[in-house]
Amino acid sequence: HRGRAYILAGALDDARAQLRALEADPVSTIGVAAVYRGIFEAELALAEHDWHRAHAITQQVNASLRSQWLSTMPAFLTMVDIPQAIARLGMARAGDRDAAKQALAIAKRTAARSKHSFYAATALRLQAQAEQLLGNAQWRRTLDRAATGNMTRIDSLAIAAMRGERVDFGGFAPAVEWNTGGMVR
Repeated sequence: HRGRAYILAGALDDARAQLRALEADPVSTIGVAAVYRGIFEAELALAEHDWHRAHAITQQVNASLRSQWLSTMPAFLTMVDIPQAIARLGMARAGDRDAAKQALAIAKRTAARSKHSFYAATALRLQAQAEQLLGNAQWRRTLDRAATGNMTRIDSLAIAAMRGERVDFGGFAPAVEWNTGGMVR
């Protein structure tokens, strides 16, 4: 989807224009289309480092999932939980310890639900980040578990950086930063 590609590339003005076009389309307000639009909107808020807005959007999408019975499908829950956990990590970096605890709970739940998908590495990385923020020494073991599975390029770069490796983020720098709640730059 073009809007997400804009966000990942750091072309936020183009992403905002894409969001305005979606908001003008009544089809994007119902069913699965509304879920995808909400996730896109949450990811745009994350890319803008507006952690509170991203959190609020994911809460709205979760309510919509429940009201439409889409929450019975694990893939939808996971697609919302990932940006929700990222938003909480961003809030935790600003000193909200409860947000770190919530990010940890979301990441653990998502990791358990997505053991056999590429979301598993993302969820475990987010879990490791929350553990790190909470001062939990096991965060490195969790990060090692994340590194053993199938992962996205963003996860690969973030995990390498969290391990202290020298990383050239290239064009992925903005995406890695917001996908880690600002913890990896």
